[in-house]
Amino acid sequence: SLLHRYKDWDGFGWVARPLGSLLYEFLERHLDCIEATVGPIDIATTVPPSPDSGRGFDHLANLIAAIQAWPIQWRHDVLVRGPGARPARAEVTAGLYQPTGAVDITGSRVLLLDDTWTSGSTLASAADALRQAGAASVAGLTLGRQLHAGYGSADDLIDTTAAHGF
Repeated sequence: SLLHRYKDWDGFGWVARPLGSLLYEFLERHLDCIEATVGPIDIATTVPPSPDSGRGFDHLANLIAAIQAWPIQWRHDVLVRGPGARPARAEVTAGLYQPTGAVDITGSRVLLLDDTWTSGSTLASAADALRQAGAASVAGLTLGRQLHAGYGSADDLIDTTAAHGF
């Protein structure tokens, strides 16, 4: 809920530090695991926001800027998103994201961050653009997982979570 409000309204800017801290802590604990799978990360970047969002700010760039030191170097000039609707649920939309050319990604191992995972289509579409531009591998990472009944594997996760309790 906080992540959704943060990305939709810059007035929730104060949330950048706790969300950034959560991401930082995750990477501190698990970057070795990610790199054991894909190799050392050459480029860490984010899924860029839609120019049609009307936000006027890049919520993931702001979140990353809220933390002073990272275990990896972030780049926000790797991809741009073209205009148009978000990808359909569970579908890769080729051409929705484009490399900027500011960074040579040929042969690179890329860590790609998105804010939330609902069906994976946004992250997969951005990862597809990186692979088409020559990235050797792309590891996707999200801050949150939306669980809406009827979307992909959400029903199984909702049932499993309900069975565990708190």
